[in-house]
Amino acid sequence: TWHIAAHNPDRAIAVASAAGWIKKEHYGDSNRFFKHDISGSFVDPKLKGVLEATFTENNADIFAGNLKGIPVLARVGSQDRSVPPYEVRRMVRVL
Repeated sequence: TWHIAAHNPDRAIAVASAAGWIKKEHYGDSNRFFKHDISGSFVDPKLKGVLEATFTENNADIFAGNLKGIPVLARVGSQDRSVPPYEVRRMVRVL
């Protein structure tokens, strides 16, 4: 939800966080290439920077400024096991 609204603010009249992940890389083991692959330490730093920059497209917190003026309902369950409460709380702080 954050991702869609932050990337398409002209199409959003309000945001209700249903899946509170703010970075795709935090979702399960998705795209953790550089954290688990030890060969990443042998990659040219400039190339590694370019590759990691492609991931930022999925970081909703970077695009949070696009949500200015859009009403947001952010709910989180303290016992939620699929999305840690930290994710939603962090996005609310960024807004």
